[in-house]
Amino acid sequence: MPDTGNFAPTPGVGATFTSLAETAALLAQSRINTMMPGTVVAWRPPVGAPPTRKPAVVDVLPDFLYRRRINTPADAAPTEIPIQRANGWEAQGAYPIFPSVPVAYPGTDGMRVSGPILPGAKGWLFFCQRSIDDWMDNGGPVDPAFDFQWHHASDAIFVPGARYGAIAEDIDPLTHRIGSADGGAGLEISEGEPATRTITLSTQGPTATVDAATSILLGAAASLGVARLTDPVAPSGDMSTFMTAVVTALTTIAAAVPVVIVPPVPPATIGAISGASAKVKSE
Repeated sequence: MPDTGNFAPTPGVGATFTSLAETAALLAQSRINTMMPGTVVAWRPPVGAPPTRKPAVVDVLPDFLYRRRINTPADAAPTEIPIQRANGWEAQGAYPIFPSVPVAYPGTDGMRVSGPILPGAKGWLFFCQRSIDDWMDNGGPVDPAFDFQWHHASDAIFVPGARYGAIAEDIDPLTHRIGSADGGAGLEISEGEPATRTITLSTQGPTATVDAATSILLGAAASLGVARLTDPVAPSGDMSTFMTAVVTALTTIAAAVPVVIVPPVPPATIGAISGASAKVKSE
């Protein structure tokens, strides 16, 4: 990690108090990291089981370049570009990949947004004030392992979701949405007064599943379930009365004529549902 540089004055050139102070300030600043955007190279899901589970991590390539002070162009590394400044030389280069950076998924303790993070995804690298090694293993409060390590590159966490102009997604000012970036599946809630809001759950895939352990309610005042094709249909009270009257009439006729007539037994059901929505399938 190029977090240390050659800040010594050029040999043979006297240093003033001001230049020494500026050099000391630059040296201190060069070792303090706060935040920068980055691109995911690889993602790995959590490993193990509680209480020793390790969180999901990403390998991240920072989207910033670094610069460090050098004495002469010859001091630049093969991967660096020497740049002449008014007060000397600097070397510019690309940061290496930051490996195994913990991912901070958004959400509260009991609810979160999670999922795989594909290579090429953008996000933010935040560099913690002190070492997070013990905290990542055991939680807090903990005593930082390195007393003099502040905002170090090895103490980064990754928050997904950074967007710059060319990849910024369209946002409907009248709709709140959670779903895929390509719009192929998601949950949408329209903006507006509570009585006028709508909720849309959609997918371009073959299946949308809504599951519950006990019941799926169709609204606060719903009293009817969703019938499926081939579900039996029981006779209503009027139909039962009609069938009873038919059986009674046939019984009366059978008693009046010498021909033996066996009255039919009313069925428990009167058939099955013969039509249904093509978009609601039975189990």
